Amino acid sequence: MTKALILALTGLSVLIAGAASAHETRPDPAAMMQRLDLNKDGKVTKAEFIRAAAQRPQHDHDDRRDDARRGNPERMFQRLDRNNDGVLTKAELSQAKPRKKG
Repeated sequence: MTKALILALTGLSVLIAGAASAHETRPDPAAMMQRLDLNKDGKVTKAEFIRAAAQRPQHDHDDRRDDARRGNPERMFQRLDRNNDGVLTKAELSQAKPRKKG
């Protein structure tokens, strides 16, 4: 009975973890760096980050949802700039939290 319970709980936890990871994607640091580093010097300044955020396409379906998804680029930059040196590196971008799909 104990083995069956352990197996059932293990299976359930795997299913839950799989479902949770199916709704999140980890940003690719190299792709982020390529998109955000406008002058291609290997780092992303706050100005580049804000400019790149402003260039993201608008969606016609729901402006409120899009605004919520965009967030505040300055605040986002500050959160990503772990060492507070005013630039984002590929290492800092690799520590970005997964974003939810959909």
